[in-house]
Amino acid sequence: MGEKKAKSSAAGRSAAAKSASAGRSATGAATIGQTAPAVKTAATGETAAVVATAGPPATAATPAAGATNGAPARTLDKGLFLLSLFDAEHPEWTLRQLRERADLSKATTRRLMKTLEAAKWVAYDPDSRTYHLGSSALRALYLATSHSELARLVHPFLVKLAAETNESAIFSVWTDHGALILDSAPSSRAFKPLTYPGMLLPGVASADAQVLIAFGPEEAWDALLAGPIERRTERTVTDPEVLRERWRKVRREGVAYDWGEWNYGAPAVSAPVFDGSGQLRGAVTVVPPIERCSEEQMCEYTAAVKQTAAEISKKLRAH
Repeated sequence: MGEKKAKSSAAGRSAAAKSASAGRSATGAATIGQTAPAVKTAATGETAAVVATAGPPATAATPAAGATNGAPARTLDKGLFLLSLFDAEHPEWTLRQLRERADLSKATTRRLMKTLEAAKWVAYDPDSRTYHLGSSALRALYLATSHSELARLVHPFLVKLAAETNESAIFSVWTDHGALILDSAPSSRAFKPLTYPGMLLPGVASADAQVLIAFGPEEAWDALLAGPIERRTERTVTDPEVLRERWRKVRREGVAYDWGEWNYGAPAVSAPVFDGSGQLRGAVTVVPPIERCSEEQMCEYTAAVKQTAAEISKKLRAH
């Protein structure tokens, strides 16, 4: 979990967390202080479900009366028009398809898409030569749908878990740049990590990411390990073979730990949640500050997290 640094005032996960590479920070009287390569919609499949729930943008398939088929004149409007073309029926576009649909020049379309890609609003798949929505778009979408059916279903369990452990509890899903918090229930204690829906936890070091990767498709592991692994703290594991074995262990034991690898000041324990078809839907995690993560305490958190994950999975099976 990200590097929580001692501060006197309440701090959220670092300001960087709110832009692109957020880190879990802490809040309280004396506060303390977690990029995966593109794996398309993610290890959990949750992205597709939420996209379908959100519905296609009105401008994508059915322009308003009087609207032209091409993109508007201003640069920002052109970029937003291109983004609006991505919907449940058209999740991927080639550059040529975008250019023809928007009636823009090849150079203009390429420039706009490169700008959107740099800001992670879209991601490019070199194998299929197509663009799909990136982590920035998904983060905004998750924020807009934070009261979706899944979030509403999960929330009471998170509240119960936070009360039982007296620590903050979160529910995360996977995006092409790491775990993303879909819902959270903060601890009642003053000294705690600050988490919020829509917060991105980039990389593979967090307990959330370990679970979402381990129980996701194994073929995605190669892509995750193909690039450099960010060393967020001195405890971060970066060796590909060690990570593979760790993910296999997470699968066997049904739980993952972060001992200060994403953020030295905020360890965590996480467990997977499945629906009735056995599909991974997300990860339930408890995030205590480093002062409250003795071996005995982590064992207690583990039992509570696994029980909560099982209860949510049971609810999803019956839903």
